Amino acid sequence: MPDTVPDDTHQQTQATGEIVLRHHLCWKRRDLDGVMAHYHPDIQYNDFFQNRVVGFAELREYLRASMPRDQAMRPTVSRLGLSPQQLSYLANDLQQYFQHQQPYLDPELDLQRVAKECGYSRNQISYLLNQVLGQSFYRYVNQTRLQHLLATLDKATPPIRIDELAFAAGFNSLSAFYSCFRQHTGLSPKAYVKQISLRARAQDAP
Repeated sequence: MPDTVPDDTHQQTQATGEIVLRHHLCWKRRDLDGVMAHYHPDIQYNDFFQNRVVGFAELREYLRASMPRDQAMRPTVSRLGLSPQQLSYLANDLQQYFQHQQPYLDPELDLQRVAKECGYSRNQISYLLNQVLGQSFYRYVNQTRLQHLLATLDKATPPIRIDELAFAAGFNSLSAFYSCFRQHTGLSPKAYVKQISLRARAQDAP
């Protein structure tokens, strides 16, 4: 029996790139059924720009209204010099960079640095995030910081100092952290930590 577990990171990032590519092609062709196939019927989706939650029942019309008209996205891709396949590579490269280099731990991280270290232009990364993934650069970074913090919380032992963990994860303000945390979990950090403590007590109980 092997002593190590096979590393499936490559397969995961390749699968992510393929999903991004399929979604982008469906979006560019205004293939609404193809786009809808990438969404789970049991998940609610957040539009943080309009401060609303979009349920699956209304998602179809929401996406229809957001789609480009008359192939409006095609010239943009051409001007950026990225084909759909290259967008897939960019998505993989960006994910690998954040996963292995953890640049989000730096509270001063900006788009220019990410572009330089990934080997792409700022416009190319902005296009991927805004037009393909549907989020801003700072939202993408803060979500990655939050994932790091939640993974840390799962291993933390009381007393848990959530504010210190937030700064250690790269958040440069508590207001940004609290907002991101509540949007992602539906709970305040204090309530989330309380849940962790209750679960720990239940596991320790005889």
